[in-house]
Amino acid sequence: MKRLLFLMLALIFVNLEGKILLVIGQDLDSVREYVRSGYFPVPGGVTTYTDIATLNGLYNDADWGAGLINAKKCLEEFPNSALVIGLYMVNMLDGVISGKYDRQIEILAEFIKEANRLVYLRIGYEFDGIWNNYDPEKYKATFRYITEKLRDFLGDKKDLLFTVWQSCSSPLNVILRNYRKPDISLWYPGDDYVDFVGLSWFLPANERYRKAPSQKELAEEVVAFARFHKKPVIIAEASPQGYNLSELTRANISPVLDGPAGEKKVKKTPEEIWNEWFKPFFEFVYENSDVIKVVAYINADWDSQPMWGPPYANGYWGDSRVQINPVIRDLWLKEITKPIWKHGE
Repeated sequence: MKRLLFLMLALIFVNLEGKILLVIGQDLDSVREYVRSGYFPVPGGVTTYTDIATLNGLYNDADWGAGLINAKKCLEEFPNSALVIGLYMVNMLDGVISGKYDRQIEILAEFIKEANRLVYLRIGYEFDGIWNNYDPEKYKATFRYITEKLRDFLGDKKDLLFTVWQSCSSPLNVILRNYRKPDISLWYPGDDYVDFVGLSWFLPANERYRKAPSQKELAEEVVAFARFHKKPVIIAEASPQGYNLSELTRANISPVLDGPAGEKKVKKTPEEIWNEWFKPFFEFVYENSDVIKVVAYINADWDSQPMWGPPYANGYWGDSRVQINPVIRDLWLKEITKPIWKHGE
């Protein structure tokens, strides 16, 4: 009950009574480019990543082929922005539960203390994604273990930490599971451990791929789960996959979804791109603003990053930088300067 009361008070403070925090990611250079473009307010939060075994990218420069990561530099360069950390844990659950990484958890707590600002920690993000292969029971035990340890290590600063339980909410995931939609409740660690329920959003809202549910339908299920458990929602990863805002094209994403990745590029007008992906996305956010309190947009030239670029082993992502096209830039600016959005100071 005490934790729930804090969460409610913190949301009032951070989001100024009903506002939505806008977060930009997901690598440091992409955030820098967004801010230095001079068109947009400083984001209310920035996204970064590390893993529980090494904490690489927490205090040092790291690059796994998806752009520069350095959480410490995020704090220094964006002093009035919250921090959203993706905590990678694939093949590390046993190590956490056994206590192997207790020192790493303590170092992470020390980092949060030093940050002295709100940190949204996405523990084992996209827990239900088949690509992560998280055993539900081990995942729940790991989430609880990390949460308890962090709160203990943080002591009187434990209220700086928001734990995030993030579903992939992906049609691709359903297809890869032979159209067996996972029951996300199997991975739920419990109300006492989860502060925010999270989801990912990459595809156009209502498009259908084979026999899978649409992006919007899967997101609605996660939001309904959050409402039932009386939890706020963070859209922790959002980006118009398959679109290239600099080329003004749309291409195939994956053979599993729509065909060979990166092929069959189709020219689009800026208005078409906006109406196909951005407009329905923002409408979903506003329709569910009673629970959606944080939105993290990935503003990156995915195609230039080795992990995501040719030959597209991880699917085709394109270029999601909103500042790269003047029409999309102005539409984005018009949207995010509505009174509901909260930015950095």
